[in-house]
Order: sequence, then C-alpha cells, then structure tokens
Amino acid sequence: MKKIFLLIFSFLLSIYFIELILSIKTIDQIIHLKKKNLYCEDINDCDERTSFELYEESTKKNDLILPNFTPVYRFQNKDFDDYKTNEGKKIFPLSKMANQKIAMCNENGKWVIYNTDYKGLNNSHENYDNAEIFILGDSYVEGHCSRPENNIAGQLESKKNIKVVNLGLAGSGPLMMLASAKEYALKFNPKIIIWYHFHNDIINLQRYEKNNKTLMKYLDNKNFNQNLIKRQIEINEVAKKYIYTQIKNYTKLKNHDGIFTIYFNKMTFLKLWYTRSLLKKFGINTISLSTKYIQPTNNDLELFEKILFEVKRITDENDIKLYFVFLPDITGLYPEEFKHYEEIDSREKVIESAKNIFGENTLDLTNLLLKNFKEPKELFHGGILGNHYTDKGYSFVASQTIKLINK
Repeated sequence: MKKIFLLIFSFLLSIYFIELILSIKTIDQIIHLKKKNLYCEDINDCDERTSFELYEESTKKNDLILPNFTPVYRFQNKDFDDYKTNEGKKIFPLSKMANQKIAMCNENGKWVIYNTDYKGLNNSHENYDNAEIFILGDSYVEGHCSRPENNIAGQLESKKNIKVVNLGLAGSGPLMMLASAKEYALKFNPKIIIWYHFHNDIINLQRYEKNNKTLMKYLDNKNFNQNLIKRQIEINEVAKKYIYTQIKNYTKLKNHDGIFTIYFNKMTFLKLWYTRSLLKKFGINTISLSTKYIQPTNNDLELFEKILFEVKRITDENDIKLYFVFLPDITGLYPEEFKHYEEIDSREKVIESAKNIFGENTLDLTNLLLKNFKEPKELFHGGILGNHYTDKGYSFVASQTIKLINK
C-alpha cells in the first residue's frame, strides 16, 4: 500500500513539476514558436496576434477593432447575473455592439474581422425587413471562423438568392436561441426559422443558461420580453463596458515582469492548464486530466424538450415554418480519435425529441458529414484541433438545409 501511495505521489509531483516548467514565460514562448505549424494553412503568412494586440494596433491607425464579445463570457466565471447599465437597469443582451468592427476569431492563421449590423449581429443588411429566413444558433451559426459571405447564412443567401438574417451568437444554447426568436425573429414575421442545434448546446443549457433568471423567463412566461430590439444603446453600453474591462485587465497582465506567463495563477496550476494545452495541440484528449465527464440529467433533457415545444408553439401561432438541424462536433464525428465529453452522447435523445416535435422538419447531419468529409482537416479548421467548420463545411450545411426546406 505504501509503495502504491509513493508511486501515485511521485506521478502527481512529476506532472505538476512539468506544469510549473511549462508556465515559465520563456518556455511558453519557445513552445508557441511552433504553434503556427499546427494550425496555420500557410506558415509563411500566419497572423499570430491576439485580439488585444489587434485592438492596440487599431487604435494607432484610428481604425478601431474591438475584441469579440458574447454575453455568456461571464457564465464561464459562474456569474449568472444580468448585465447592468450605467443607470443600474438590468439587461441580458443577445447581441454585441452595433456597427462596430470586431475581431471574431482566428483558427487558421488569418483573423476574421467583420462589422456588426445595426443590431450588433453578423449581417450586412441595413435592416431585417422582408427577410424570408432567420437562423438561430451558437458560434457555428454566427460564423466562426469564416468571412460573413462564407458562413451558413451567407451560403444560404447565395444558393437561394433570398434575404437571410443571422441571429447566431457564440455560446448560445437552447434558451438563448428561444429568446432570440422572441426578441428579434418574430418581430419581422419571416416565412422560415432554422434552429441549428450544435452538439454541446444541451451542455450549455445544463451548465449555464438555466441558472440565469432572465433567460428562464422566456420559457416560464409566454409574454416575457426585454424589448431588446429597442434597447440597442443599452446593449452597446454594457458590451463596451465588458470589453474595456477585459482590455484593462490584459494591459495590466501584459506589463508584469514576473518569471511566469501572464495567465499563470493558482487555478491554472491546479487544473494543469499549460500541460493540457500542450497535449491538446497534438490532438491528445485531456478530459481525464481536468474534469469528470459531463452528463445531462433527465431534468435537463425535459427542460430542453420544453423549450422545443415553446418554439414550436410560437412559430405555429405566427404561421412560420420551423426546421431543426443538428450540427455534430469533432467528438461526435470521430469518436475513435476524440473521446466525447459526455459519458453517454446525448445526440440520439436530442434527435428523438426533435423528431417527436418537428417530425420531417428535423435533420441530423452526422452521417452525411461523415460520408462527405473523410478527414477532420476537410471539415474543421486546424484538423485534429477540432475547431469550427471550414468554408467547405458551412457550404455543405447550407446545401443540406436547402434540401430539407425543399423536401
């Protein structure tokens, strides 16, 4: 027993010693010199700047580019409260700052920078009037990491030659999508709403969304509405406040002169953040090093189903056709190479619920993507890193969506 204890203790000591070494600023910089070889499509033209560095450079050129913002960022810190305006009014936004240049993401060596529309979303339209289709979803629908014309909405518009409004927002789960439908889509009476359910959306519901009282009101109170469509000035205010707080924190960390990197702290050390980050860069699964497997409970699945019934109710009442499309992640498509974060993949139960409610208007893209994309790098930016879909992937999603609508 003593030998086993010593063996375990020695192993843990070794792992944390490695973590300490990897946290040293100089070591981290050496490791990141090789970073471009892992994800850049062209290593000779690879932009490794952070969004904060882009911001700093943009201020010098008088062409402001702000780091990305999404309302759920604070959920990750277990802060489930609403945002507050300078006047103390509560608000939970479902968009970003309006008419602002945003550094959205960089997963292939090139930054995707776009201008938000008049409601703070990823559209080029002057308004949403006469749009036939509104689409709902998370970062995959918002368009990470593709140019606006190459994301799902852009591809739908070019393939069908109709006006499509993209309500996608990174981090959105079922409750935020329901809220976006009520706050925005219903106001413009579209012919079609497409609900794109990404693989981890039910986890977002379980971990984050159901803990926010405002988001739950969209489900529990049929008449609840924040009237966000008329509160863009307040949305701009709280988003700007959040972004500039993050910029201030970044500047403070950047100017430190310590031995360790700016992100090193007690929590990153205990969670082996640098060790896991290094392993993940080589496609090695690290779930067992960090957290237990996640598993939605029956209550979470019932809550999800209740949300689907509510979105069906509001679309039926407004004579809007609703389509449900399931977007798998890399763990769902290549389970032999990438262990899924759920103990038991909830995909089948999600699809079963969707088919029971929406019938033939339900599409699971898992098998179709597997058939048409043999290698991860064809579908995902960074290949084994399993980031967002490529332009080719989004084009395929749009084409299959059109087939679903035309059935």
